[in-house]
Amino acid sequence: MGSCRSHLAIVASLGAFSAALAAQSAAGVQRARNASGVWSFAEIRALPAAAPATAVNHAAPASDPAPAGAPAAAAAHGGPQARIRRLLDRAARRYRLSPRLVRAVARQESGFLPRALSTKGAMGVMQLMPGTARALRVRRPFDAAQNIDGGVRFLRDLLARYHGNRRLALAAYNAGPGAVDRYRGVPPYRETRGYVRAILAHLRLPASSGGGSRLAAERPRKRSAPPVVLRRGARGSLIFSNTD
Repeated sequence: MGSCRSHLAIVASLGAFSAALAAQSAAGVQRARNASGVWSFAEIRALPAAAPATAVNHAAPASDPAPAGAPAAAAAHGGPQARIRRLLDRAARRYRLSPRLVRAVARQESGFLPRALSTKGAMGVMQLMPGTARALRVRRPFDAAQNIDGGVRFLRDLLARYHGNRRLALAAYNAGPGAVDRYRGVPPYRETRGYVRAILAHLRLPASSGGGSRLAAERPRKRSAPPVVLRRGARGSLIFSNTD
């Protein structure tokens, strides 16, 4: 009788053990038995992953997070997008550029995504290439504040280089100033021409149909001096003058 009770106890223990194994397996516990028949258990937990970089599609930029005159209450509820807008507007004021132009560039470059990464290696909101980021002393290109500050500085320098001409400055931001200087105008690259047209269209500014006009034609024309005329003075003397 005692032997029978011991046998029943062993069977019950094995049943409870099997049920526990099934419950642990469903809860994410991995089990294994070695050559000696000893069971070992390990709990499986998913580790939190770092925020991945976001691939950029320049052909479909995101919409502008908010207009320049949006109420503060609306911007406060915009979350990360509102923070990006504030950083862009702050940098535009710091470097005396149009906030609309700065936001249009950021919109076309990355869709306002701080973790944006292009297939060519351009990084962050303003899509700085590694060499450009180093030249601008942007140490953390995926930090939105650093990236935007460096990108807006770069845009300011390009506008100064091309005497305020937005088409040339935008083309240089996309293709590099070397390409603009080499072609003496907007380079004949499909991506660059589309880039310039898209930003100017967003700003509702007219764009040249050809897109490849010469550098000299892009600059404002200087006023020519009036012609020199010959007239006779009150005492009969001849006077040469180009003024009235």
